Amino acid sequence: AFSPCGQWLAAADSAHNVALWRTSPDSSQPVKCRSWIYIGRHHSHTRPITGLEFGSRNSKSVTLISIGEDKMLQEYDLKISSAERGLCLHDLPLVLEENAVPTACLWH
Repeated sequence: AFSPCGQWLAAADSAHNVALWRTSPDSSQPVKCRSWIYIGRHHSHTRPITGLEFGSRNSKSVTLISIGEDKMLQEYDLKISSAERGLCLHDLPLVLEENAVPTACLWH
């Protein structure tokens, strides 16, 4: 998934990890020509990840969420995530559902 601003890229793997990259802050180059910096990954779920979505809050800050077949929603704190700190969580996971298994997510 790409963020709407094009500066963030997130991916999920088969080991239930979420990985994050950000474009380099070199403002002398257009965004499409900048290199990607690996921020880190987090073992976010215990079952396959079914959705990754970027969105923005009222404060216009970009946020990332993931959901999985483990019925959990995880939000990541992109403000403090860095190559030095890795991909940081915003809070504890949120249980989405008792019975149904999520198959996708959409930022509304």
